[in-house]
Amino acid sequence: KQWYQRRVRASSGDGKIGSHSPRISDEVTAKPTLQSVTAMWRRFSEERDWLREHTPRNLTLDLFGEVGEVIEVVLEGRGDELLGEELSDCLASSVRLAEVCGINLTAAINHYFPQ
Repeated sequence: KQWYQRRVRASSGDGKIGSHSPRISDEVTAKPTLQSVTAMWRRFSEERDWLREHTPRNLTLDLFGEVGEVIEVVLEGRGDELLGEELSDCLASSVRLAEVCGINLTAAINHYFPQ
C-alpha cells in the first residue's frame, strides 16, 4: 500500500496512478525495442526510488489495476488517446514485471513466431 501511495503522490497531481508520464529519452525512437522500453521504465522507476517496491507481487497487482483501467476506458468509450495511455501503462507494468522476474520478453515473443 505504501508503494501505491508513493506512486499516486509522484503522479502529476490529479491522483490517478496512470497520469505519470516519463520524459522522452534518447533511447526511445520511432521504432523502440523491448530492450529500450525496459531500460526507459527502469530509469523512470529508479528516479522515483520505486525499485525496492518492484516485487513480482506488487508489479502483478499494478498490472491488474492497469488492465482494469483499460477495461473502464473501453467500456465507457472514453477515447483512443486515453486508451493509448492506459495500454502504455500496461506495457510498462509488463516490462518491469518481466525484468524483475528475469524473463526475456523478446525470446518469449519469438517463441510464438519462429523464423
